[in-house]
Amino acid sequence: FCNEPNYVLDPVTANLINKLIRKITKEFKITTIVNTHDMNLFLEICYKISFIYNGELLWEGSNKDIRKTDKKEIQEFIFATKLTQKLK
Repeated sequence: FCNEPNYVLDPVTANLINKLIRKITKEFKITTIVNTHDMNLFLEICYKISFIYNGELLWEGSNKDIRKTDKKEIQEFIFATKLTQKLK
């Protein structure tokens, strides 16, 4: 279980942690649960995402499918900055 593993890390170190989490998960064939607000982390390394909003499960699916959801709350969260909106 990883609770905000990249909190207050610089982007380079955060990316190293992301890769380490993925490597450990694959190497030991384990399930890793990550609680995060880090878009890079969940879009890049998480296979299954559960999006909780106001204490309720709003959406569940893959890291690729979440980008296509029509749920307004999720779209606003993922694409909150001008940079991420350009990537959309």
